Amino acid sequence: MRNWEIVAPVRAGSGDLSCMGGIVSFAGSPRRTLRRTGSVEGKESALATEIGTEVRQAERETQSLTELDPELLAVVRKTRALAIDLDGTSVLGPVLFPWMPKLLATIRATGRRFVFLTNNSSRSDAEHARLLREKGLDVEAEDVFSSADATILYLKPRVRRIYLLAMPSVAEDFERAGFELTGENPEAVVLAFDLTLTYEKLDRACFFVRKGVPFLATHRDTTWMVGPDEHKPDCGALAVAVTAATGVRPRYFGKPEKTMLRGAAQRLGVTKQQMILVGDRLDTDVPMGHRFGIPTVLVLTGKTKPEDLLSARQQPDFVLKNSGELIPYLSSSRVGSKA
Repeated sequence: MRNWEIVAPVRAGSGDLSCMGGIVSFAGSPRRTLRRTGSVEGKESALATEIGTEVRQAERETQSLTELDPELLAVVRKTRALAIDLDGTSVLGPVLFPWMPKLLATIRATGRRFVFLTNNSSRSDAEHARLLREKGLDVEAEDVFSSADATILYLKPRVRRIYLLAMPSVAEDFERAGFELTGENPEAVVLAFDLTLTYEKLDRACFFVRKGVPFLATHRDTTWMVGPDEHKPDCGALAVAVTAATGVRPRYFGKPEKTMLRGAAQRLGVTKQQMILVGDRLDTDVPMGHRFGIPTVLVLTGKTKPEDLLSARQQPDFVLKNSGELIPYLSSSRVGSKA
C-alpha cells in the first residue's frame, strides 16, 4: 500500500486536517499538496457538504499557489492532453467549480488539448456540452467522451443490430454511428442509463440474454452523485437486475475500464505517453489510469476524502486539492517548447 506525506507548501494555515470543498489544511503547518511516499503522517478529515463558500475559498487557494511539486511539474511539461473527469472534478451536481474556465483557457493557451470523461450515459455528448456551456465553459460535443462512446467504439466493427436500453438522445448517437436498433434478433443487448426503462423493456433484454445474445453495459457505477449527499440508481444497478434474472454478467466499457482512455486518446489524437488523467475517485479514475498506463492526478473536491488515501489499495501518482491547482503547472510550459 502506498502512503502519503505532505509536500509543496501553499500558504500558512491552521486547524485540523479537513477537506472543505477541496481545501485541505494541516494542523500547525502550511497548506500543502500531497504526493506518494513511503511514510504515513496526518490526521483524519471530514468532507464538508456545503460547496458555496468553500469553492470560493478553493479558488483563492489556487490563485495563491506559489510553490510547485517538481515531480508533477516534470510530468505536466511532457503532457500534450488531459483527460478530465466531470462529476466531482469539474462540477458537483449542478455547480461548476469556479476555476474551470481558467483551467480550460490555460490548457488551450499552452497548446494542449483536453477531453471530459464521464460515465454518465444518460445524455448525448451534445447534451453534456450544452449543459457545460450553460454553466460558462467553452466546450463542444467533441470535448466530451462518455461510457456510451466507449461502447460504440467497441461495437462498431463487430455488430450492427442491437437491442438498446438508453435515453432517446443516446439512442440517436448509436443510430448516427450506424447501428440498427431492433427488438428482433439483435446481435447484442446494450444497457445504458435509461429513465425510460419499463418492465417490458427489461424483460425483453433478459429474454435475449438468456438466449445467448452478448450482454454489454456502458458502465458499472451503481449510483450517480447529483449532490454532496444525494445519490440515485445508475446503469450498474440496472445491470445487476438483468444479471439476477439471467445469471449473465455484462461486459462494461466505462470507468474504470481502460477502453475509456483508449477511446479518449483516439479522440484527442495522442498516445498514452502524452496524456494525464485528472479525477476524484479512487475506485474508478485511479485504477483506470493505472490500467492504461498514464499518470493519475487525484483531486479532493468529489468522492475521495483525504483519509481514504491511507487505506486505498490503488494509489494515485499525485493529489491536489482541486483541479484548478494544475493551472500554474500548465502555465510553466507550452507544447513544443523546451521550457
